[in-house]
Amino acid sequence: MRLVGLVCTASAFLSRKVSPALVDTSNDPAALVEKGKEAADTAKKVMDEAIAFGKEAAGLVLASKGFKAKALASAASAEKEAEEAKELVEKAQEAADAAAMVEAKKELERIKEAAHKAAIEMAKAHENQEIEAEEHAALAAASAAEPYHAAMVRAQKLVVTFNTKAQELAVASNVVKNQAQQLAARANGYQYVNAPVLAQQVMMQAHQLWESGDAMANQAKDFRAQAEEINAGVPQFQMAAVAAAEAAAGGANSPTFAPVRLPAPM
Repeated sequence: MRLVGLVCTASAFLSRKVSPALVDTSNDPAALVEKGKEAADTAKKVMDEAIAFGKEAAGLVLASKGFKAKALASAASAEKEAEEAKELVEKAQEAADAAAMVEAKKELERIKEAAHKAAIEMAKAHENQEIEAEEHAALAAASAAEPYHAAMVRAQKLVVTFNTKAQELAVASNVVKNQAQQLAARANGYQYVNAPVLAQQVMMQAHQLWESGDAMANQAKDFRAQAEEINAGVPQFQMAAVAAAEAAAGGANSPTFAPVRLPAPM
């Protein structure tokens, strides 16, 4: 603002004219000299003011240049500081992003570890369930097959018993028949020595023994036949036991499993 005022003042000095009062058309020499001095003084005063104004204006110009240089330096410093601040913000953002990425990776690893543990626990639980189901099915199968196994064992024991009895009867039949033959030989001897009554009695005993031997032999045949028939039915008990076990095992794992029709035990 002061520089503008000085410029206005300079314009006023430059446009300034000598006052008409200083010009005199009179021919009085003394008056002319006096007027000349006044004009010279006035001119000197104006010149002094102009020089002073020039110096002050030059100072203001220099000050203005200094202010402009400072303003430019301040602007450059502000721009540099802004760039540095922007760089710091970018670095801080990069650091924050990196830290967030590290935390995200850690969280992902924790999630993966938790999922892995959960999968292991689920696998163990499933394995335990399968083991329990298998044990339950095995118990159900064994329980269902037990009557058929018991019947099969009884049948096998009967086969052994009948075969043993048949063999014993066959041996006894042979012994009795051998004795019958011996008695018949004696009866013939009594008949030869003319003892018909004794011969007849002994021969009757021989026939009775022979018939007893035949009865024993027939009973042995019946026992063998029964043993063979029972032995032929043993596979049916085995098949029934397997079917019952499979049905029970399937039913233990699936309540809607249809029951298997089993053959009746012998």
